[in-house]
Amino acid sequence: MARRTNEDAILVEQWVGLGDADSHGITRSSFADVLLAVADGVGGHSAGEIASRLVAERLSLMRSSLVVGDIDAATRAIMCVDEDLRAKASSHPSFFNMASTLAMALVSPDALTLSNVGDSRIYFSMGSSDLRQMSKDDSPASSRTTSLSDGEITGRSSHLITQALGGGALRRTRLEPHTLHLRSPAPWTLLLCSDGLTDEVDERLFVADVVTRGYVADDLVAMALDAGGRDNVSVIVARCIAR
Repeated sequence: MARRTNEDAILVEQWVGLGDADSHGITRSSFADVLLAVADGVGGHSAGEIASRLVAERLSLMRSSLVVGDIDAATRAIMCVDEDLRAKASSHPSFFNMASTLAMALVSPDALTLSNVGDSRIYFSMGSSDLRQMSKDDSPASSRTTSLSDGEITGRSSHLITQALGGGALRRTRLEPHTLHLRSPAPWTLLLCSDGLTDEVDERLFVADVVTRGYVADDLVAMALDAGGRDNVSVIVARCIAR
């Protein structure tokens, strides 16, 4: 509601969502692994919308190498995307220091591999329980031990993040993605989102209702816009239904 450009991108398998009011849905009676991702170009850095788009597109191209449960493959893919962004940032002055967050999930009916960098979040619920945050925020206020001597990455004016994909030649620290693997039989619910949701809407207002009231992604985007919409907001909700 306040920005001229949308610096978010989302990925659902091979589909990359960009721009305003972009939405997509898939329903499958049975499925193999499904790749989902939300990327948020870091505000205040050059070409944030280019960075998030490249993250989504590069992950889509590496889809065949990703398998649920293979944490090493997920980490390698993220590191490759990071290298691509840094190379792109060095190729032209307008891309200097561009960066992006990432929340990524590879899911099957009974297992999930989750990865994140930055402050885009992943929430998960097994059965009828409330959603619980599974990602780790890369911020000075988080419990993660981080050396800030190499500088912080500026996000929205209200906060900082301590790591992101890309960041150009000025970044002197090695990227450390957060990745975990979960075993969970259906039913389960998964939420991936940019901080355009969590900065605007207190998570206590949606962690239960996504499960109990069946909120979909459009409902959560509407909540964030109604709360002021000071940042781009992107949401993926995935559900596995027990048969």
